[in-house]
Amino acid sequence: MPWANGGGTTAEVATGPDQADEWHWRISIADVERDGPFSSLPGIDRTILVARGEGMALTVDGVTHIVQVGGAPLPFAGEAVTTCRLLDGAINDLNLMLRRDHVGGGLRRVHLDADDEVRPDGDDVAVVVLRGSVTVGDLHLQQFDALVATPAGGSPTIAASEPTDLAIASVYSRDADRHL
Repeated sequence: MPWANGGGTTAEVATGPDQADEWHWRISIADVERDGPFSSLPGIDRTILVARGEGMALTVDGVTHIVQVGGAPLPFAGEAVTTCRLLDGAINDLNLMLRRDHVGGGLRRVHLDADDEVRPDGDDVAVVVLRGSVTVGDLHLQQFDALVATPAGGSPTIAASEPTDLAIASVYSRDADRHL
């Protein structure tokens, strides 16, 4: 789908809750091929990490952050004036977007060595393979494959078959009566 500012495209990985009218959280992977401004997204808390490529210098409200593959995710407000300068060619970035009036949460990078395992926590809604491969039961997941957790599905064990980096998105409701 096209970016709100028309400067590129994004592949949506997952959204929630499963409603037709409006998502409360969204995970996507963007192809960033050139420098430029980010779309203004008022009311959205964003967290971004570089999934493939050298990285970018992201200037958020006048402060520059270097975001590189293997580095920590960067949280920022969607309405912040944000521009990107690529460090060395095109990248893919992974974005977690949260409508702050409905949900909170974050994105973390997890490294697993071969034969390591991880089990998502209760607030974890999705796992995206950034590098390497994992198995979940009979499923084999590779780069940019995702596993979306469901409350009824329990917490699956994710096992690495080689050195692997994962992005794990966590989301919690700001209203105790609402379920994700």
